[in-house]
Parts: sequence; structure tokens; C-alpha cells
Amino acid sequence: MRTAQALLLLAAAHLMWAADANYICKSKPTAPRSAVRTLAMFRADGQFAEVGAMMRTSRSGQVTVDPGPGVTIRFGTWQRSDNGVRTKWRLIYEALPKVGDVFPGPEQQQDWPFAGPAPSGALAERITGPHCEFVPVKSLAHPDEVWKMVQFYVKQSDKVHYPPPK
Repeated sequence: MRTAQALLLLAAAHLMWAADANYICKSKPTAPRSAVRTLAMFRADGQFAEVGAMMRTSRSGQVTVDPGPGVTIRFGTWQRSDNGVRTKWRLIYEALPKVGDVFPGPEQQQDWPFAGPAPSGALAERITGPHCEFVPVKSLAHPDEVWKMVQFYVKQSDKVHYPPPK
């Protein structure tokens, strides 16, 4: 039995994954190396974040997240389901909010089914998210810094209202 499968079976008993897993929205082969992409972060402790931002993919496959303008953050929890993962999250931050938006937004729940066998160190070969198919990130530059950015927006989310209160 492959190591990743053994870890997945062990983790399934606790409805968690044995290690952090990062997935990125699959792009077309002709897509530019710098583009707005979506990163899904499944943490071993059950926390979940979906980060929409400008990202650059190097020739070696390393992904770098630009924390600049245009960031969208969804934050919540995840757990294993029968054929994938179930996420519960709230929209925490959106760079271009609509008038009347309040953050954090209402809780949402979504199932993300798995597709294909799990490569080493991944939950699955592919995960079908709400708006695209996600594939494992080969290498994420500074994952701790990306998570700190997510946590910053989570802490600020209860202070953000559009338009601001009078």
C-alpha cells in the first residue's frame, strides 16, 4: 500500500488529513504564468481557506501568492466525507465588495468530491471545487506567510462593512 493511501486511511478515522495539503485551480496549458488563481488550503488541524489572488507559477512549478490588491479570502473548516471533503466557510474578505456586503458573510457548506488516486502527500489527484477543478500544488512558496495573510483577514473581518457604518 502506498504511503499516502495509508496516511489517508489513518486520517479518515479522525476525519482529518495527516498533513497540510494545498491545491490550486487547474489552468489551461496556455495560461500565463502570472494570473489570478484560486488556492485551496486544507490544514491538518481541520482549518480551510480558499485564497483568490494574483499568483505566479515558476518554470519548476513553484507557486507564489501575491498578497496585493485583488485578494478574496474564504475561511472555515473541512472534514473528510464519503468521496471527498466537506467544507464549511464564510467569505471573510473581498477586494471589490458589493454595497451592503458585511464580513464575515453567512456560513456556506460545500462538498468537494475527489477524482483519481492520491499522489504522495496529497488528498487526491484532483478535487472538484465549487467553481473549478483543483490539482495539488507542486510547491507553494512561503506557505506559512500565506496562512498568516489568511489569519490577518480573519481577524479583521468583523470590522469590515460596505458601506462603512455611520
